[in-house]
Amino acid sequence: MTPPAHRVPAPEGPRAGEAPEAAVRLTYSPGFAGWLAAQGVSLAFSTYQTNRLFLVGVTAEGRVAAFERLLDRPMGLATSGGGLWLATRNQIWRFEGLDGGDLSDGHDRVYVPSECRFTGEVDAHDLAVDGEGRILFVNTLYSCLATTAADDSFAPVWRPPFVSALVPEDRCHLNGLAMAGGIPRFATAVSRSDVAGGWRERRRDGGVAIDLASGEIVCRGLSMPHSPRIDTEGRLWVIDSGSGDLGSVDGGGFEPLAFLPGYGRGLALVGGHAVVGLSKARERVFAGLALQERLEAKDASARCGLWVIDLASGKLAHWLEIGGVVVELYDVIALPGVRQPMALGLRGDELRRLVLVEHGDGSRRASWTAPRQAAGAVTEPVPDDAERSASPAGPSVELLSGAEAVRRLAGITFPDLARRSATRPLAEPLVAALEGEPPAAAIVGEPQLGGRAAEVISLFVRPERRRRGSARRLLRALEGELRRRSVSEIGAALRTDWPAYPSVVAMLESEGWLPPLRRRMGGRGDERILGAEWLRSARRLPDGWSIGPWSSLSGPERAEVARRLERGEAPAVLSPFQEEGRLERLNSVVLRDGDRVAGWLVTHRMDPKTVQYTALWVEPHPKRGVLGVALLAEAFRRQHAAGVPYGTFLVDVENREMSRFFARRLAPHLASRWEVVWMRKPLG
Repeated sequence: MTPPAHRVPAPEGPRAGEAPEAAVRLTYSPGFAGWLAAQGVSLAFSTYQTNRLFLVGVTAEGRVAAFERLLDRPMGLATSGGGLWLATRNQIWRFEGLDGGDLSDGHDRVYVPSECRFTGEVDAHDLAVDGEGRILFVNTLYSCLATTAADDSFAPVWRPPFVSALVPEDRCHLNGLAMAGGIPRFATAVSRSDVAGGWRERRRDGGVAIDLASGEIVCRGLSMPHSPRIDTEGRLWVIDSGSGDLGSVDGGGFEPLAFLPGYGRGLALVGGHAVVGLSKARERVFAGLALQERLEAKDASARCGLWVIDLASGKLAHWLEIGGVVVELYDVIALPGVRQPMALGLRGDELRRLVLVEHGDGSRRASWTAPRQAAGAVTEPVPDDAERSASPAGPSVELLSGAEAVRRLAGITFPDLARRSATRPLAEPLVAALEGEPPAAAIVGEPQLGGRAAEVISLFVRPERRRRGSARRLLRALEGELRRRSVSEIGAALRTDWPAYPSVVAMLESEGWLPPLRRRMGGRGDERILGAEWLRSARRLPDGWSIGPWSSLSGPERAEVARRLERGEAPAVLSPFQEEGRLERLNSVVLRDGDRVAGWLVTHRMDPKTVQYTALWVEPHPKRGVLGVALLAEAFRRQHAAGVPYGTFLVDVENREMSRFFARRLAPHLASRWEVVWMRKPLG
């Protein structure tokens, strides 16, 4: 039997059955919908890897229905009093649960943002609501259990007895919280370390479960434990993520129940079943863990999705797998009494027009301040003051694609596509919209994800045509053409140092684009970087280690690097083979431990005067930081010895180790700095 599949449309997208190919695809076991209906629950799960909150339920016809919202790095989830709590990058949100009614077609519960507490970027993990209605969260950065505070970012509630100070050092990687009767009972940590980042050295067997009341360790020898939960019989369940087991803690020991074919994180107990979140490999997680060894022994790959396990037998009862861009989950919770949920986003027309009023009889009613627009209808947004001065239609807009578009774009692109195309060919079919004759403005969209999505790579309006609505007309024309081609999503990467950045963000948001999300930190360096003390005093390599040009890589070495990428030992985003056709041979280098490849740094030429530092990776090692610095130092020296004056750097904000290195070591010696944000809009 072919399992059912559900392509998840974005919240603002078309109705089910009308969605084009989406970036997320859900596949589930034949009995999954029936199980949800029989249990009388829906599920919510978070993925900070793609900034998504998913709500999964069942339609009135008995089909699985999925709904997603984009939020900034969603992590821990909790439910209380019919509402939903969610930890994000630096905030904790409460969503009030309202009866669907007139708010949405077919959804029986609508979660509406109603309260926000700012915590700062403390890496909040598990969430819970205690018996007094107080929100509790695991403050991983400060190694404590905390609650929100009126005047401070947080108020500490409890700290493991082996952690001696409240400091932002993530000493033990405290992550999980188990509640019973509205009281916090147990917590999990990756180790009992009391030094900054010390838990990283104890991932294989340093994990513990801790009794909050006594401070005693109730279970030792765990491997990266997560998501402790207590069932109705008082048993403590834990996901031993590093070993790949779901099990219970009994008499001070861990009793495995079921093997999990993925990195387990997120656990909800529902009617004698455990709903477990699974993730695929990511950097530094699987390497050196028993999970990887067990997967290899079973000739299996890690999965991403939800595994429903019968707690009586340990057998898999139902499953939901996630394909596409999502490869990593964090938390999952059950929403009791909810059949098909949805949520309003933090921005957008719906949230602006929703009004909640408590009436004299104690009931609360929700209504819209203006009639809702029918699904699929298209209206023109009210022009701003700058657009009112233009004629209603404006100059005509012409749509082009392919080589003709590239030829006509000469001199009217930003960033300069002619310079970029000299080292990085533009993907086909390129779609461009031009305005005026000769063209005074242009927007360019490049296909992504096999044509299912598109990225705006250039938007330019000549100075004499600005503030007349040209950018909006071009954007709408491009979006319309992409819809005609069944493209499901449009996105754009924006640099915060561009002079027009604030106005472009405001325009995109007013056109229905989702708020910007931080993706990378960037900078441009020149010869001043050679004066950095850490670079001038770069330590010698350990005995037997060497650095050579990337071009010296042999065929067998290339094959072994490819296999390591396939096994997840190095993240795909740091693959040295990306855009290899334009790889810069001048200063791309490889690190060897004897005859074995142990790391690399690859660069790409952006223009005659600039090299982009694209991917740096070193395998886990006690001197990993030293080895990485040695790679950078060698690449810098080769670049400047060849007379190339500039180097650019982009660091993913999720890569915390490199982010800290960028901020502390690189940034003080850079000529300029910026951030790269990503904005997107689902196309219906």
